[in-house]
Order: sequence, then structure tokens, then C-alpha cells
Amino acid sequence: MLTTDITIADFRSRFVRDFDYAPAGAAIQPCQDLIYDADIEKAYGMASILFPTGLWSNDTEFKTAYLLLSAHCMVTDIQTAAGGIASTGLNPTASRSVGAVSESYDMPDWATKSRTLAPYLATRYGQQYLMLLKPRMIGGFAVAAGATTPY
Repeated sequence: MLTTDITIADFRSRFVRDFDYAPAGAAIQPCQDLIYDADIEKAYGMASILFPTGLWSNDTEFKTAYLLLSAHCMVTDIQTAAGGIASTGLNPTASRSVGAVSESYDMPDWATKSRTLAPYLATRYGQQYLMLLKPRMIGGFAVAAGATTPY
């Protein structure tokens, strides 16, 4: 399977309850909290750069992981756009408090200490993607045939 085989309809079907979608093909209207086809296409563009295509053992795993990564990219794009020129980077929140109420999260060290993986902790979609990615990151190796010649 190729990332180009995954369509906007696949995204809408996978995340049917997660987002409010504009009608397919609709022109973008400012100040509306809707997801447009252009938002999904933009996320696909970023995800296709980041996505490790060779790690997945079948089309279902490939598609699920790619859609989760795309949703993560889309959410971070929209959050960035909402912040405008004053937008700052997203970091996972370990704890926060408002008044007398506080909450804290336990993030895994293998992700929080990695500059590559930590950004995925910023969204639930990124966290789900990491759950699928993590077992595939362990033990990868390749064997190359070769020989040396004596001097």
C-alpha cells in the first residue's frame, strides 16, 4: 500500500465522530470550526513526509497508522493556525492546575526524552500512533553480505 492510496473519504470514515466536517469540496470559510478537505490534504502532505512506510506488516496496520499520524498533523496544524502569528510550539503537558483543581499525567520516558517522538504526545492521535509505532522501533536490523580481501 502507498500513502497516496489513502483518500479523504478514508479519513472521514475513520474519524467520523471526531470532527465536524464541511461538505466535501466546500470552499474554506473563515472562523468556522469545520474540517475541510484542504485541511486533510495538508495533513496528508506532512504525514507522508514523516511516515515510515516500511514498518507495517499489512495494509490495515499501514492505513490505521497513517490515518492516526495524519489526524495528529491536522490537529496541530489547526491549533497552530488558531494561534496565528503568536502561535507557540506544542509540548505535552505533564501537569496543570487552575485554582484548587490540578491534574497530572505520567508520560513514558522513552517518548518524552526523544526529540523525535515527544511532539506526538501533544495529541491523542499522536499518542495512539506512538502505541502502534513503539513495538516496531525495537530490534530492527539488517544483514549485508560482504567479504574482506587480505592485503
